[in-house]
Amino acid sequence: MVDKFIGTWKMVDSENFDDYMKALGVGFATRQMGNMAKPSLIFSVEGDILCMKSQSTFKTSEVKFKLGEEFDETTADDRKTKTTITLENNKLMQKQSWDGKQTTLEREVKDGKLVAFCKSPAAATGLCVTACARIHTSLSQRVNTSTSCTVAEQRKPNLQEQPLPSQQQNPKSAESQVRHPAGSDPRQNVSVGTAAAQTDTHEDIIETDPLQDKSIGLYQRFKRMFKQYGKVMIPVHLVTSTVWFGAFYYAAMKGVNVVPFLEFVGLPESIVNMLKKSQSGCALTAYAMYKIATPARYTVTLGGTSYTVKYLRKHGYLPTPPPVRDYIQDKMEETRERFTDKMEETRERLSERMEETKDRFSERMEETKDRITETKDKLSGKLQETKDKVAFRKKKE
Repeated sequence: MVDKFIGTWKMVDSENFDDYMKALGVGFATRQMGNMAKPSLIFSVEGDILCMKSQSTFKTSEVKFKLGEEFDETTADDRKTKTTITLENNKLMQKQSWDGKQTTLEREVKDGKLVAFCKSPAAATGLCVTACARIHTSLSQRVNTSTSCTVAEQRKPNLQEQPLPSQQQNPKSAESQVRHPAGSDPRQNVSVGTAAAQTDTHEDIIETDPLQDKSIGLYQRFKRMFKQYGKVMIPVHLVTSTVWFGAFYYAAMKGVNVVPFLEFVGLPESIVNMLKKSQSGCALTAYAMYKIATPARYTVTLGGTSYTVKYLRKHGYLPTPPPVRDYIQDKMEETRERFTDKMEETRERLSERMEETKDRFSERMEETKDRITETKDKLSGKLQETKDKVAFRKKKE
């Protein structure tokens, strides 16, 4: 029942989120960070234990629970709550209670999106709505999608004139065609399924250059830039981070005190008290300012990396990536060739096995014929003996 929730979901839209957090007593700074964060929500399962992990640039929290059982939870805004999560009508109902207050979070999957309704009686609107899109799927779903691409590519190889295969064919129908082609042997189906599982995933094939993709959030763009341009991004990030921290440290040495500002914007008391009582002086103040400026630091790092990559490409130190459509076509051609090779190997193995089976069947037929002939001769001999005995008795009489 909870299988459709399993995966990683990225927030793409929200309504009344600031009013909802304000009604819960969340400070201004935390609300602003929450509005910018656009966290990822990760659901996983281990036996009868569910794991729900909220991950963002600013904070990561994780809870493990059983459906219907109460557990202690520390929310992203540092509330200590008694929480119970149940499954009702294909919806995950999360009830949080603390200090005589209660909120309800209702999650369900609609049209491929995870929609959450956050209800708080104290909020002016009474309701906050968020929508999350799935960015990762299970292994079986990725294999099915890959299989769909492979089969559709064989039917329509011209990608310049036809839309993408993943938009034309249902992954399940494609998988069934690969598993059960007409007139094939079941052993062939297993080999073909294995070959399809070894092809590249659809997600890897259509992944675009993060420098060109403007649809993803700051944190996701940072991760993808690091994955694709790590050798360039690491030096840029080290340089920019050093400049940021040095500037904040210099400001702290000149007497800048961030504690009143943090109290004003409503940062959690635990952090404010730590800064007040700390003996580290300028270093801790600089670090606090450094962490508060995380979104700005990431943005500067991305901008610096983008500029550096373009500069290196212009002077021939980095290859310019091909257009996405050409990249997809090349990948699909490679996949089609691998799939064709696997099919040829499977046909050869099947032909050999059919020949072996035919030879064994012929040998057994010959053995059966010999045994039948032998039995027939024995019966004929016994019948002749019986006839001779009967004739001899008649002569005696």
